[in-house]
Amino acid sequence: MKVTIIGGAGRMGLWFARYFKSNDHIVTISDIEEKARIIAEKEGFLFVESNLDAVKDADLIIISVNIESVPKVIKEIEQNLKKGSIVAEISSIKAHIINALINLAKKDVTTLSIHPFFGPGARTLKGKKIAVIPIKDLKKEVNLVRKLFPKAIVDTIGAEEHDKIMALTLSLPHFLNIVFASTLSNEDMNNLRRFAGPSFTLQLILAESMLTEKPNIYASIQIMNKYTYQCLERLLKEARTLKEIIRHKKQEELVSFFEKIRNNLLKDIEVIKPYEKLYEIVERLEL
Repeated sequence: MKVTIIGGAGRMGLWFARYFKSNDHIVTISDIEEKARIIAEKEGFLFVESNLDAVKDADLIIISVNIESVPKVIKEIEQNLKKGSIVAEISSIKAHIINALINLAKKDVTTLSIHPFFGPGARTLKGKKIAVIPIKDLKKEVNLVRKLFPKAIVDTIGAEEHDKIMALTLSLPHFLNIVFASTLSNEDMNNLRRFAGPSFTLQLILAESMLTEKPNIYASIQIMNKYTYQCLERLLKEARTLKEIIRHKKQEELVSFFEKIRNNLLKDIEVIKPYEKLYEIVERLEL
């Protein structure tokens, strides 16, 4: 199979390019990054500067560009797609993309909207999740994703529900990590690490790993998801409530605040297990 990765020099684009190359497919990448040609030569991919030229003979096209550019790329390449080809996009926000894929699916092309719930550091697909967002024929799309990624766990979700969940599971943690990192940015980090417990250590690792990514990725996740702002409003409301409890030294109220959260969040979990998992993760990271 001939596979084209648009944005193949990016971290996730490169992951998919390597994945299909390792499964004996012919891989072509296109990318505006200057390093794309060098990456292609090093990895054994073909390199084409133009997206239009890159897709014209491809059986499968993976679009791995910044979130806001996906509809534009879909529109750009549609005239050069061959009959029966598959076009898949992998962005983490979906609502603004679906119409472009629906329109493309009216032609003799199969469209996929997937969200891989793993990063470019994943060494294998075993145990990794991929969500499929329905476009035209959900059963066909799910079967195709399972064929392309047989070791992955495949699940389905609608575009709106997906983006609501992403506001909580992506936008919210990223926001917290940005604020956490900003708060510490002028501190003596070596000194903090000397006396850090497992909670701080793990939180710092999360924040530092986030800072290794390109900032435009996080900007898109925060700004392009229409549910992010209301999620952050809820966060800040809770933060203000807790801040005032602490400012006025109302210990009983803080205990009550804490217990209410614990009763809601941990009602189906053995209380000791999350704490054990925390230590287990930190100990593994320290090896």
